[in-house]
Amino acid sequence: MANFKGLVTGILSSSTFGLIPLFTLPLMAQGMTFDSILFYRFLTAGVAIGILLPIRGESFVIRKSELPTLCYLSLFYVMSALFLFWGYNYLPSGVATTIHFMYPVFVTLIMSIIYHERLSAIIITAIILAISGVASLSISDTEQGIDLTGIGIVLISAISYALYIVRVNKSKVRNMNGTKLTFYVLMIGSLIFLLNAQLKGGVQSIPDGKAFMNILMLAILPTVVSNLALVYAI
Repeated sequence: MANFKGLVTGILSSSTFGLIPLFTLPLMAQGMTFDSILFYRFLTAGVAIGILLPIRGESFVIRKSELPTLCYLSLFYVMSALFLFWGYNYLPSGVATTIHFMYPVFVTLIMSIIYHERLSAIIITAIILAISGVASLSISDTEQGIDLTGIGIVLISAISYALYIVRVNKSKVRNMNGTKLTFYVLMIGSLIFLLNAQLKGGVQSIPDGKAFMNILMLAILPTVVSNLALVYAI
């Protein structure tokens, strides 16, 4: 039953995460920068989870020793989000998101190389098929003018996300309530994007109601739902 629940929540996490381009590309088309979009995304999602915590009777309290771990987990997640958005400047959103979804391959490789988990024949076959599929897609689209730089950028996004997943499972905060963990990762991430935006002239205002709805949906579905499902899956 636990494995089944993990499978279902993992599928939910991946499917909602894949909605990122649906809400992000219209914001980019309106001239919003990565830092501003991601600041609003992380802040809105963090506030939503912050409201959820007391409703569920959960505390905001953490130990001082957990703060550094939460900071570097947030950094991995920030890098993943930033490099994926950056990749949209070079690749069609479908291609970029597909390449990003190689992160389970990197999770498996990290767990095998660093933590010496055994790779079964089925897992090895799945890795080969995943790499072959993405390579075929990339080569095909490169002939149509896709920049290889974009592929490299999105691969960094996938590796960063994989490191986030692995460290959530292997760090000091692995037993922390998943909702609380996600709250701190997102709020720390929003501070990182706020500081970065300030260095570049400040956070942009939200252009209109349509943009506000896109930011809200970006915060709820690919962020709140996806992150909570991911944490409970692992």
